[in-house]
Amino acid sequence: MKPRIICFGEVLWDLLPERSIIGGAPLNVAYHAVRLGADAAIVSRVGNDERGRDLLTFLTDKGVDTRLIEIDNNRPTGTVKVNFPTPESPVYEIVEDVAWDHLIGSQQTVAAVAGADALVFGSLACRSPANRELLLSLIDQSACAVFDVNLRKPFYDKALILELIGRTHILKVNDEELELISEWLELSGPWQHRLRELYRRYDLRAVILTMGARGAACLDEAGLTEQACYSVKVADTIGAGDTFLAAFLTRYLAGGSPAEALDFAAAAGAHTASRAGGTPTYRLEDVERLQQRRREGSPTTQLN
Repeated sequence: MKPRIICFGEVLWDLLPERSIIGGAPLNVAYHAVRLGADAAIVSRVGNDERGRDLLTFLTDKGVDTRLIEIDNNRPTGTVKVNFPTPESPVYEIVEDVAWDHLIGSQQTVAAVAGADALVFGSLACRSPANRELLLSLIDQSACAVFDVNLRKPFYDKALILELIGRTHILKVNDEELELISEWLELSGPWQHRLRELYRRYDLRAVILTMGARGAACLDEAGLTEQACYSVKVADTIGAGDTFLAAFLTRYLAGGSPAEALDFAAAAGAHTASRAGGTPTYRLEDVERLQQRRREGSPTTQLN
């Protein structure tokens, strides 16, 4: 089975010190989902400008469905200024009031989400009231709402995050996000205990945790599954977590076990971390080769 994944939210250009690259977490997830064996589309909006046209051309060339991306004649395509205090810790300045802040949606959008295997979204796309209202209506139509928390200061608050978790089927958090949510909900104890409490309290189908060099885990009806990291030389971590999620969903939604999905996700995320930028060119076979090599060595890399 080839899963159909719809991603909701920001599509933009990351303005790095030396070059500009296409980015945005929903775009990254859709891009990697296609490369790793799924069908993917994006609900978003770009400006009627050169950056918008180049972004649509890029996605079309890479096999991502762009029919749900709207055109804004009044606002520019989104941009983010990215700096690197260290290769593993990019700092983002996200420009406001751009095209993707003003999503409208359509009957075509509703039908696409209703017919998909999953709707993937993060918290940043909800920084505008219009986007938040549209997302909540689309979640109601989705067979599987997947929330990648992906906190970006100052564009979130406790009420928003907890509301979205309450509407979620599959939740993905990293270790820092788990700490903050645990504080909000007054959860204590080892991360395994807090993950189980989140899973139980919000009646989730699955919760996925990425923990940097300590690996990743998934809790679902099969129990808790843990996964070690892969050893790569990190170029930067832009898009590594998005790749991880795309890979996990591609396998998990197709019926793979949590262990199979986690191993594939860890390898795919590590592969992206070994390349510059969030949308490097690669083949499925490159990830599978990394999985094969891991059977002969010990893993460590960082995913966020």
